[in-house]
Amino acid sequence: MMRKQRRVSTEVAQTTTDGGEDAPREVVRAYASIAKDVKIVKHLDRVTYEAPVNFNESLGSPRHRWFPYKEGFSPSFVRSFLDRHGIPKLGRVLDPFAGVGTTVLEASLTGRIGVGVEISPLAAFIARTKSLHLNRQQCEMFQQEIVRFSKSQLKKTADPPNNTTVCSYYEPSFLDSLLRIKAYFSSLVHPLQDLFRLAFLRLIEPFSTHRKAGNGQKKRTRLLYNSSENAIDQMRRDMMMSLNLFVEDIKTSQPCDRFELLEGSSLELDKLVERNSYDAMLTSPPYANCFDYSKIYMCELWLGDFFRSAADQRQFRANSMRSHVHARWENRFDLFGSPTINDIVFPLLSNQKLWSSAIPNMLRGYFMDLGRMLFGLRQVLNDGSPAGIVVSNSVYGGIPIATDLLVAELAMHQGFEVCEIQVYRHMVPSSQQFVRVREKELFRESMVVIRK
Repeated sequence: MMRKQRRVSTEVAQTTTDGGEDAPREVVRAYASIAKDVKIVKHLDRVTYEAPVNFNESLGSPRHRWFPYKEGFSPSFVRSFLDRHGIPKLGRVLDPFAGVGTTVLEASLTGRIGVGVEISPLAAFIARTKSLHLNRQQCEMFQQEIVRFSKSQLKKTADPPNNTTVCSYYEPSFLDSLLRIKAYFSSLVHPLQDLFRLAFLRLIEPFSTHRKAGNGQKKRTRLLYNSSENAIDQMRRDMMMSLNLFVEDIKTSQPCDRFELLEGSSLELDKLVERNSYDAMLTSPPYANCFDYSKIYMCELWLGDFFRSAADQRQFRANSMRSHVHARWENRFDLFGSPTINDIVFPLLSNQKLWSSAIPNMLRGYFMDLGRMLFGLRQVLNDGSPAGIVVSNSVYGGIPIATDLLVAELAMHQGFEVCEIQVYRHMVPSSQQFVRVREKELFRESMVVIRK
């Protein structure tokens, strides 16, 4: 999950007889102090990559399956949370880090009112498009447009993105075919243009010479397409499959009448959404794992015209969570940080030789951002409303970053009741980090459940 780091200094960790290392005593004591007031429930007690907090189920679910987004929830996970906490029909459900809208969409499909906030223009577009409902006339127009597309010679072409790296990730004939398809749907009007654009976005990774890998793009060892077959024929075939899938789901799934997606930063929720008006919150903020989503989804962001210049990418990074080291953020939200991170972890990591000297500041800023989000969340939830926050713990320089316990710490400081931490899967960090840390029970992905 994380890049390899240099050997931890002897001043930071004490070697144990089993070949691992204890985390610094003050870190262990700080975590123990938080944990004594928190109930921890283990749903899974083994290392697994199959858990409710992933997108696998969505790949077979109507509407949710319209775009494969690895960072999303499963629909049943959302439903079980809302049902377990007795969120009534027409209850208002908030997701401040909405991604492609699984929580918001599922809330709407189950009769609640779903409201999401999302900073990524790509994810926000996908979420809105998945919620589209077409009347009979619009559905007929959509099907007719699909037939016209199947017969079009696609003579017009769009301009390539203003990013030479993205262009280099495609063989010339396949980049040309992408741009011809893009030119075709650019002349359409809403909502047909949005549906064609989403189907186009589904082509971008399968026909690339690179794939998403960790914190960016990596050259494929095996292409997913046939280089000897006509590029436009292959892309048109896949495009048609996506478009027909959309038609099927629109006809057979219920409409999403109570769905709202706001594009913007969730770090100041009290300035963005109504106060004292939400009955539940379920979300998963970006993990503090140094993954930069402007790099992971760079091809979709540039080819889909969500980024048109380097300034767009810089602005996106500046407005996002401080969860990676690829931007230089201004100081913000200094009053909302974690005492454990600020007073104990930050000084320890600052004395280490890490793969990036920006990691200590990134972690300090990350929990300041989360603290400010929780402050805003308390303003917008109704009294007694539950909130679920799915997070993943990490490790840097042999020091576990127990994000779930630290979120519990932040929540208590903001006046929330911390109900429990539900552990859904144990994680495996890099082998070098795994053998360095003895407290392996902290390698986990979990949900912190709090209540106003």
